[in-house]
Amino acid sequence: MAYNSTVRWRNGSAGSVLYRRERPKPVVDAATGRVTYLLNGGWPCHEGAEDDDSLDGLAGCWSYTVGTEVVE
Repeated sequence: MAYNSTVRWRNGSAGSVLYRRERPKPVVDAATGRVTYLLNGGWPCHEGAEDDDSLDGLAGCWSYTVGTEVVE
């Protein structure tokens, strides 16, 4: 598996578990041809949140772009 639904934040805070992590886009270093980051659309909400936001907590229910550094 190339990635999972857990995101660990660079500032050292606890990771987040996304309900969906989709649309992977690799970022390639032109000089080396190496993949350096993976960009994804992230959605932290629960299943059914399109119609019910009662369980979303403080984050609310909205999607965002997640950039993850690729470490070999």
